[in-house]
Amino acid sequence: MRLWRNRPLFMATSVFMGAALTGFFLVPKAKCILAALCLSAMILLSILLLIRFKQRRNPVPRKLIFMLCLTAVATLALLQSLWAIDRAEARVQPYEGAACTVEATVTERKGSGSNMSSFVLNVTSINGEKVKYNAFLTCYFTADLRPGHSIILTAEATPLTEAAGDIYEEYHLMGEGIFGGFLSYEETDYEIVDETPDSLLLKLASHRYALSLDLERLLGDNAAGLPSALLLGERDHLSSETRRDFARTGVSHILAISGLHMTLLFGLLALILKLCRIPPRGRAVILGLLSLGYLVYLGFPPSATRAVVMLGMTYLASLCFAGADPLTSLGVAGMVILLVSPVTVADVGFWMSFSATFGLLSIQPLLNTPTTKDKSVIKAHIRKTLGGLCAGLAAMTFSLWITAPVMGEISLLSAPMTLLLTPLTGALLLLTPLSMLTAATPVGGIIVSITQGVSALMARLCEVCADPSRVVISLTHPAVPYIAACMVLLTLLFLGLSLRKKGMVLLPMAAGWLVIALLLGIQTASLSDKVQVSYLVPSTTSEMLVMTRGQEAVICELSNGSRRSFLTAANEASEQGATELSAVILTDYHSRTSGALLQLFRRETVRALWLPEPTSEEDYFLMLSCLEVAALTDTPAVIYRHGDELTLFGDAILTVERTQIKRSVQPVLLLTLETPCEQMVLCGRSILESDLALPALVAMAESDTVILSNKGPVIKEAMACTFGPNTKSLYVASKSVAAYLSPEHYPREDMLVTVGQGRFSVRLTRE
Repeated sequence: MRLWRNRPLFMATSVFMGAALTGFFLVPKAKCILAALCLSAMILLSILLLIRFKQRRNPVPRKLIFMLCLTAVATLALLQSLWAIDRAEARVQPYEGAACTVEATVTERKGSGSNMSSFVLNVTSINGEKVKYNAFLTCYFTADLRPGHSIILTAEATPLTEAAGDIYEEYHLMGEGIFGGFLSYEETDYEIVDETPDSLLLKLASHRYALSLDLERLLGDNAAGLPSALLLGERDHLSSETRRDFARTGVSHILAISGLHMTLLFGLLALILKLCRIPPRGRAVILGLLSLGYLVYLGFPPSATRAVVMLGMTYLASLCFAGADPLTSLGVAGMVILLVSPVTVADVGFWMSFSATFGLLSIQPLLNTPTTKDKSVIKAHIRKTLGGLCAGLAAMTFSLWITAPVMGEISLLSAPMTLLLTPLTGALLLLTPLSMLTAATPVGGIIVSITQGVSALMARLCEVCADPSRVVISLTHPAVPYIAACMVLLTLLFLGLSLRKKGMVLLPMAAGWLVIALLLGIQTASLSDKVQVSYLVPSTTSEMLVMTRGQEAVICELSNGSRRSFLTAANEASEQGATELSAVILTDYHSRTSGALLQLFRRETVRALWLPEPTSEEDYFLMLSCLEVAALTDTPAVIYRHGDELTLFGDAILTVERTQIKRSVQPVLLLTLETPCEQMVLCGRSILESDLALPALVAMAESDTVILSNKGPVIKEAMACTFGPNTKSLYVASKSVAAYLSPEHYPREDMLVTVGQGRFSVRLTRE
C-alpha cells in the first residue's frame, strides 16, 4: 500500500508526535542527551547540504533535505517536552508539603459532594511570588466556587496524586495541563476577590454552562444529559451510570465531541448550504469559519481541535481545487495540538482517539475496493455493514496498545454499537438546536418529545449492552499490551510495503487477535477454580478484602467506610482480571459508608449489596441510608446475620462474626473463607480478649492462611496464637500487631510471614 509514499508532511508529523511521546517517558537527563544527538545530526546534515550546495554541478538531494527536516522536528518535540513538562513539574515541587497563600482563578469545577468538592485553578502567585501553572484543588467541604472566580486561598500544597486521590487518573489531569495540587480543610480558607471572568475562554465557558442548564431544564431527566454533552461538550449533566454504561459498551468516544460529531454536524450544514445553491468554494469558506467559531466556543478540546484541523484542510483543498489527504490532515492536526498544548502528550484519551482514527483511515481504503455493482440491495447493505464492522475492528486494534494497560477490559459490542449509535447521534445533533429554537412554538413540544426519545433510546441501549458478563472481556494478561504493540507495528510495516494483495495487511491483526483469544481463554480456564484473595492495607485505619475468581469479584469492607478504600478495592479487582463485582459485603456501619457506596455503584456494576443486621439504633439508620443507595442504583440488597454462611462463587463459604470487649466500643471481627480444599481466617486485633477467642484459635489452627488485621480495639495482651501444620502463610497488618505475638507461639520457620502495610495476595486453589 506504501502508506508513507508521497506523504512527506505526514512523515514529518509522525516523527514529531513519536518524539513527543518518547520524550514524555524519558527522564530529563536522557531527554537532553537525545536532543543533543538530534542537534548533532542536524549540524552534520547542514554541513553536508552546504558542501553539496557549493558544488553547483551536483543538485542538492531532496532526501538529505527531508532528513534534516525530520531531525529538526524531532529536536523541537524533545526541547518542547523539556520546557513544557519538566519545567512545569520543577516549578511545582518547591511548594509541596507546606501551607501556602495562593492567588488563582477557578477554571473548572471537577466535582461536588455532600462533604467535599474539587476544582481546577489557574495559579498566578504563591506566597507573593508570581507563578503560572494549573493545579487541582480538593476542598473537604462544599465550596461555592464557579469558573471565572478569582480567589485568595490558604491551602496545603501537595503532589497531584494526593490532591486528586483515586478518582481522577494522574495522566488524564496532566493531559489537561494540571501538575500540582492543594488541599483545603476549612470554609474560611478562601475568599472570592472577583466573580467576573477576565478572559474570553472563561466567559465562553460560563455561557456554555448556562446554556447547558437551560437545555437540561427544557429536556428534563429523560434526555440523560446527552444533548448537552454531544452538542456543547458539557458532560457535567451525565450521570455516573451513563458514563459507565457508555464506557463498558466501548462507545465512550461518542460522548466527546470529535470527528464523528463534526462530520455529522457540518455535513448537515453543508447539505443545507447546497440546497441554498451556494457554490462549493463559498460553502468551504462558510463551513471553515463556522467550524473555527464552534471550536473557540467549545474551548479547544483536543478531540474537537483535531477534527476541526482535518475539516479545515479539507475546506482549504476545496478552495485550491485539490483533494485533501485524510492521513496528512490527521497528522497535521495531531502536531498542531501538541504544538499549541504540549501537555496533551500525557492525555491517554488523545492517543486513544488518534490511534483509532489512524487505524480507520489507513485500513478503510482496503475495504473500499471497486467491485461490480450488485443488483441486490440487501447484499449491498450487508457488504457495507461488514465493511463498517471491519473498520471498527481496525480502530479497536490500533488503540489496543492503550486500552489494554489503561482500561484493562474491552467490549465485544464496540463496533456494532458504534454503527447503531452513529445515526442516532446525528439525529440528536440536529434535533437539539431545533428544540431550543422552536421551544416557544406549537411544534416545539413535538420536537422536544422526539429529542427526549432519541436520548433515552441511546442511554437505554448502552445500559442493556453494558452487562459485563455478556460483552466485557478482561485484558489483564501481561502479554496483551506487547501483542497489541506487535500487531500495530507489523500492520504499519505491511502498510509501508508494496503488496500484491492488499488483504495481506489484515493478517497481523487477525493473527494477533487469535493469539489474544487463546491467551485469554487459557487464562480464564486456569483461573476458573482459583480464588485470589487480596488483603489491602492502604493506611492504618483502612483495610479491604478483595476476592476474585475468573471475571467475578467480591469486596468485603473491613475499614472505616471511606470512598477511597472502596475505589482502591475496585481497582484491585480490575487488576486481577474481574469485570464485575458479584457482591459488596459490609461488616460494619460507618457514617461515610452510604456516600462511598453511591460513588462505587455509579462507577462499577455491582450485582448485590450484603448488609449486616444492625445491632443498635445508629446502625439501623445507617443501614437505611445504604438501602436507599441500593434502591437508587437498582442494586439488590440482602441483610445477613453475623455467623451466617455466605456463599461466594458457588462453592466458597464466607462467615463473618462480630463481637465487642468491655473496654472498647469498637467491634472485634472474625472472618473465615473456606474453599473446597483450603481455608483462610482473618482475626481482628484483641480477638483473644473477646468471646470469639476459642473459635478464633480453632480457626487459626485449621487454616492454611492466617491474617491478623488492625480491625478492633488496640492490643493490650499477648496473642498466644496456635498455628496448625497446614498453615502456610501469616499476614500481619502492622508491626504493632506483630509485637504482641507471644514468643513461645511465634510462627514456624517454614511459614511465610509478611508484616507491614501494603497489599498481601493469597491464592486459594483446588488441587
